[in-house]
Amino acid sequence: MISSEIAQMIVDRTMAILSYNINVMDENGIILGAGDTKRRGTIHEAVKYRKNPADHLEIHPKEVEKWNGVDQ
Repeated sequence: MISSEIAQMIVDRTMAILSYNINVMDENGIILGAGDTKRRGTIHEAVKYRKNPADHLEIHPKEVEKWNGVDQ
């Protein structure tokens, strides 16, 4: 597992390139790095519903309201 510091560096660099909000979570849905740093350490509910922990997760803006702890 990566540290929250490394996860935040990944988020910061990726957001600078893509201009999208990015979160990096562990296998349990704990946010390690986030565009909104206040979310670090909280749970991203949608991650719990993946079939495979290695799966990529992308949530369309129209689906945001379906999940607790998910922001646009």
